[in-house]
Amino acid sequence: MLSPNEVNYLNSFKREWLEFDQLGLILKYKGRLKEFIESFSINSEFEFEKEVRDGLFIPSSLDIVSYCCDNNNLYPYHYGLTSSPIIGVDGILGIPDMLPKFVFWYSDYALRDSIKFLRENGSVRYDYVD
Repeated sequence: MLSPNEVNYLNSFKREWLEFDQLGLILKYKGRLKEFIESFSINSEFEFEKEVRDGLFIPSSLDIVSYCCDNNNLYPYHYGLTSSPIIGVDGILGIPDMLPKFVFWYSDYALRDSIKFLRENGSVRYDYVD
C-alpha cells in the first residue's frame, strides 16, 4: 500500500485520465487517453504498448511513465509478475540503472485484457507492487 506522501507525490503527475490512490494507479477512459485509444484503434494491451510512449505519455509530459504489456520482456527485472502488464513511474522499465521507483501491475491479466476492460468499464486499476 502506498503511503499518503507517496500518493501525493504520484498525484503530481495526475491527469484527467490518470490518478493514484493508496492501492495503486487508475486509468480512466476519457480525455487524451480516450482520444489516443480511438485514434490508433487500440483494442488490446499489445496494441497499446506499441504506441503509448510516443502517442500518449510523452505528449502528456509523462516521460517518467513506462508500460510493458508482457513483462517477460523485462526479465530479469519482471518484479516476479510474469506475463502481467505493468506500469512503471519515475524510472524506465527494463533499464537496470533507471528502474522505476513505483511499479503497478494489472492483477486480472489472466482473465481479461486491461485495455478491453478499460474501454468497456470506463476505468481500470493497476495495483501497487510493494
